Amino acid sequence: MKPVTSFLPAFVREAAKDESAAFLCLCEFWPRIVGEDLARKTFPLRLIRKELVLEVAGESWRSELAEIRSMLIHSINAFWRRELVERITFTVRPSN
Repeated sequence: MKPVTSFLPAFVREAAKDESAAFLCLCEFWPRIVGEDLARKTFPLRLIRKELVLEVAGESWRSELAEIRSMLIHSINAFWRRELVERITFTVRPSN
């Protein structure tokens, strides 16, 4: 099976070599990378020097995601076919 990124236009992959452009693309493709259910509970806030900060729906989600942090990093990097993310930190979404 071909990786999802093989279907992305070449210019998107090329643009994603720049970290700020990659972050914008990451936000756009987030549901495809992690799945719709997880995307509803998480959102990328920033990507700086290969550290991705994710906003999560609550403390329980932060704990759960910390357990699968390496899987998330692998999924993101597999999607881009390069090491876009080395570390992930989580911040809890402020309640309304």
